[in-house]
Amino acid sequence: MLTYAQPILTSALRNFCISKNKMVISREDRMLIKVLHQEKGYSSKKLLAEFPNKAWSQTSLKRLLRKVEDRGVV
Repeated sequence: MLTYAQPILTSALRNFCISKNKMVISREDRMLIKVLHQEKGYSSKKLLAEFPNKAWSQTSLKRLLRKVEDRGVV
């Protein structure tokens, strides 16, 4: 039996998923990525190697790092 909340929850989860296995980068993670990129020069590949338990995609990290370099914000 479907309830009214289930379709809303399903659509909300779809908005947060990039693909089946990749999740959106959290605010705390974005701040950590920004600091590691600016202070230690971490690239997207280095970040993926350092945090293998995170379900980040390289494309998402590249996009975020480009945003940090261009605007200085995350």
